[in-house]
Amino acid sequence: ALFAGEARLRASDDFTITCRFSKESASLFSFGMAADVQGYRPEAQNDAIAFYFGAGDEVSCYTDNSGTSNEETVTANGISGEHYAKIIVSGNGTSVAFYLDGVLKTTHTTNIPTATDLYLFMTTSSYTAAYRRCIVMDFFAYREV
Repeated sequence: ALFAGEARLRASDDFTITCRFSKESASLFSFGMAADVQGYRPEAQNDAIAFYFGAGDEVSCYTDNSGTSNEETVTANGISGEHYAKIIVSGNGTSVAFYLDGVLKTTHTTNIPTATDLYLFMTTSSYTAAYRRCIVMDFFAYREV
């Protein structure tokens, strides 16, 4: 897991987090911000906002406030192989919008974290030991807008 522990972020601020990456179809990948990263699956996180990319084309958008969560499966746009995908998560304290390759996938208005110390994170794993875990990431970033 990559955990940017120095930046204390707040979901109550206007923010945008961005990541550009490519993953193998057997790789599991999460990206977002959370109070504490507890594993590679979003449902393991409390106080989090995250994209989760599972096996094949499984993609979920996730928000959690103090253990009460909202997870929604969305269409992946074929992100396996050598395709680089750009994900953007943008929020303003009352809603969080999830974009994949410039397409709005969903907007959450419930279970937005109220914790004041959130950190950027990226986790990776594989769904079977027979596969490599390969994520190629150009960048990830956070900015207040």
